[in-house]
Amino acid sequence: MPRRAPSTVVLLLVAGAIAFGLSGCTDAGAPNDVDASRLAALESEEPFDAAAYEGRWMSRPARPAPASVNALASRAQIDTDLSISGDAEPADPWALTFPIARDLAGELEANGWQAVAVSCVAPADPETFGSFGTVEIAATKPIEDFVALTVVRVGTGSHGDGVTAESVAPFHTESADPWGTAPVTEPTCLDSTAPPTATTTAGTMPEIDDLRRGG
Repeated sequence: MPRRAPSTVVLLLVAGAIAFGLSGCTDAGAPNDVDASRLAALESEEPFDAAAYEGRWMSRPARPAPASVNALASRAQIDTDLSISGDAEPADPWALTFPIARDLAGELEANGWQAVAVSCVAPADPETFGSFGTVEIAATKPIEDFVALTVVRVGTGSHGDGVTAESVAPFHTESADPWGTAPVTEPTCLDSTAPPTATTTAGTMPEIDDLRRGG
C-alpha cells in the first residue's frame, strides 16, 4: 500500500511544537562591552576589605557556558575565599564565626550594601567540640545602571574557619535587577550581640547561580 504523505495539519502541529520547544531555551549570547563595564564597576565597589583578612578579591569576567553545562552564561563577578582560623579551635561554636559575621555585616552596610537576607545556622549539637555556627548574608547595591548582588558565607570549610564571598552583576541580556529581592525589615540574628541558640532566617535568600537554561 502506498505510504500517505503527512497532512498539512500534522506538519503545522510538528513545526509549532519545535518552535515552542526552542522558544524556552533562549540564547543568552556572548558577553559584550556591557558585561566588561559592569565587572569594572564591581571592582570599584568591593563589598568589604578582604585585605584586612589577608585576602583579596578575584575578578572573573562574564563568559558563555560550555554546551555540556545546563547554563546559558556565567555572570561577571568578583569573589574571595578567606581563612579566619585562630591559634586553636574554639570550644564555643559561635566564638569564631559570629563576631566576624557581625563585623562583615556592618562593613557591608557602611559601604552601601543593603541586606536582603540574613541566616544564622546553629550547630545540631553545640556541646560537641568542633561544632560551629554558620552565617549567610545576601545584600544588594545599585551601581551605575544595574543592581549588584553579594552573598557572604561565614563558617565554611570542615572546621568553620573560612569566609567566602561573591559579588555578581546581571548579564547584559538580563534585567538590570534580576534578583527579586526586598530589603530586610525584620530583626536579624546579627542585630544582637549574643549569638542565636537556634537557626533563624530573615528575608529570602536569592539565587546567585549562573543563568539557567529554560528548555
